[in-house]
Amino acid sequence: MEQLLTLPVDSDARAQLWQLAVDQIDGPDGTPLRVALARHCGQAAAEASSEGHWAVANDQLQEAVDHYGAIANGWPERREVVQQELAGLLARLIADLHSSVHASEPPPPRERGELCWRGYGLALRHRALLREREPWLEALEEQLVREGGLTLRQLATDPEQPLAANDRQRLRRQALNLLLHLATLHEPCPEWIGLAARELLVVELEPLQAGAPEALEPEALRLLIGWLPRLPLGPAAAADLALALERVRLSLELLERGLGPEPSPKPAGQPRPALRAALPKAAAAKAATPAKALAADTPAQPLRPDSAPLLRFSQPGELARHLQLESAGWMRNHVGGRTPVQLSLCLDPQAAPLRHTSNQLLLNLAPLLEFPEVEQLDRLLPAFFSPLQGDTGARFRLEEPNGAVYGALTQLWQRGGSLAPGLFPALIYATELWTRCGGVGGLGAAMDPWQLPVAELRPGASLLRPGNVELAALQSVLQQSAGLDEALVEIRRHHHDRQWMERRSERWWMEPADVAENLCRLHTNAGFYASSHAPLESLQRWSQASIAALLSGPVLFGNDSIVRMFLPVAQALQRQSGRVPELVQWPGPQAFYNFIANQEVLFVTPLAAEVEAHHRSGRAFGLFTDVRIRPYGLRCTPAPMSIYPNRPDRGFEDSLERSLEQVERAHRQRPFTVFTAVAGAYGLPLCQAVHRRYGVACLYIGNAMHAYFGVEQNTTADWMVSQRRPENWVRAKGLNDIPGVERIEGGRYLG
Repeated sequence: MEQLLTLPVDSDARAQLWQLAVDQIDGPDGTPLRVALARHCGQAAAEASSEGHWAVANDQLQEAVDHYGAIANGWPERREVVQQELAGLLARLIADLHSSVHASEPPPPRERGELCWRGYGLALRHRALLREREPWLEALEEQLVREGGLTLRQLATDPEQPLAANDRQRLRRQALNLLLHLATLHEPCPEWIGLAARELLVVELEPLQAGAPEALEPEALRLLIGWLPRLPLGPAAAADLALALERVRLSLELLERGLGPEPSPKPAGQPRPALRAALPKAAAAKAATPAKALAADTPAQPLRPDSAPLLRFSQPGELARHLQLESAGWMRNHVGGRTPVQLSLCLDPQAAPLRHTSNQLLLNLAPLLEFPEVEQLDRLLPAFFSPLQGDTGARFRLEEPNGAVYGALTQLWQRGGSLAPGLFPALIYATELWTRCGGVGGLGAAMDPWQLPVAELRPGASLLRPGNVELAALQSVLQQSAGLDEALVEIRRHHHDRQWMERRSERWWMEPADVAENLCRLHTNAGFYASSHAPLESLQRWSQASIAALLSGPVLFGNDSIVRMFLPVAQALQRQSGRVPELVQWPGPQAFYNFIANQEVLFVTPLAAEVEAHHRSGRAFGLFTDVRIRPYGLRCTPAPMSIYPNRPDRGFEDSLERSLEQVERAHRQRPFTVFTAVAGAYGLPLCQAVHRRYGVACLYIGNAMHAYFGVEQNTTADWMVSQRRPENWVRAKGLNDIPGVERIEGGRYLG
């Protein structure tokens, strides 16, 4: 025996000699040779698997299993050691399979699915040997089973895959087994796993529902009986199903023994009476009444671009599962790829929730807006992103959501459609989630910039940027006109109650739905004040002038929050004018200074004296190290100072007229060609009136305009600070002593 074990020949030749000897030795005397053979075959299997020769590895493994089995049977006291050794071999093979599936250049989907199927078989063998398993091996098993289930499902359900019917059936059944096993690896089982398994089971049950003869054969029924109990169901449904399946088993046994009723011929499409009676209604609702009962819970395949109907989902969970399945299915077929992938948004009521190509995933927000609550959206957006987390975020490019949404709404409006006003908060929140889930802290994808056209500064052009407070108030005017009177009466009643006037909703930035709050902010933050005798007329004067100003030319992009506030207003403007407001970006400091060079500028500002004095000093022409500022003329007139609770006149419209009178005097003294303002609620109406009366260029960018003339406030302290010549800047002081200014947005307008 010792000589046989140590023969100085090639290992394969030595193994063949061992096999010849084992065949001639009976009883325990041959055990050492069997041990040597088992280990030799195991080593050969491991070497083959490490090189990717899976057929060879499988053959060698089977020989090793046969030898280990003979050892355990002939040497019972060593059974546990034998099982541990065989389990170690299986674990090594599982690890090799996992490495191949998740290689940096993974195999194509068909091969990847087959490897996962092999891994599943090895994992079942390993589970039969050991009760307690290493956590790392359980993790590998879960990943292989999940990968295989989703990959094979994608292949089996893709009509474009050139598969024979038998091959498609085999892949579908493999995917079903993998998904059912995956369900047992999770506690609790995620809903999408059960849904994916049911989707495949529906196809398997269709022949039975149609009464196809081959579906009623005992072998086919046993397959169904094997799958159905493994579906992840609630306790009540599982009990009903178990009872139904037990009746089916008894019916099968009776039929096979010839003891059941002789079925009379039935037209195709009707199952045998014995089987129909064997399935109680409660169980049929979940499993055995195949397609119809399950189809309601089963996500349909994504529509192709040329498909017309919209997929509809009755519950957010159904849509979440659909998004997760489709995103995961795409991921399975593209994992480890190096081609950049664009993650994009659209808003198409007639398209599927998710469409994709090899280098783009296009999420359609229209179906998501069917479930507009925050809690629902918190479930839906992550469902799209979560399967993508397995790949590096550097591979993905995230479309900037505000530009995507505005572009999608533009297309919707141009087709004659519109978004229900109540859905804008949900749309805005969806863009927040898009950035949160896909950007830093989530998937980590780099976000593309919004490709807005750069505004052209031209003589006589109007270029205006509305603010958040003004846009929220315009939303109320345009969408909630019935509540304006009551809100204005409440404001008049509580005008001296600062706490009431300054109450703030945390969700205002997302959902400025409270009319009273929107109008209070217009009073306290923007300087609007309604007349006592006709408050609604004051508000109408402001809103009509502001809307006319926004319709006079392109609208300047301010920041993300301003654009989101602008969306409902833009829809209303489109309805009024028949054209979609164009969004543009500010061309920047150098373009501004080039435009006003040798021009006469009139500036309405609460810092009139300081801005004009700084201009006269000459230092306003040397503000930056890298921006050239050529000479220009500048005159300033004071903006109305109606910061809450100050009421300088009878109402907003009177203060506006006084300011326009000052503008008229300035124009009589010396015509100006460029007009700008920093004046809160007066800004847009002033620009509208000046542009209409004098035809001059009107530029309105809010409080930032002070910095263009070298006057710094808290809000602009960090703007272009590295390019500044500090000695040529002044700190604004004109608003520091005005009561109420310090309370506006944390004192950002103080100097």
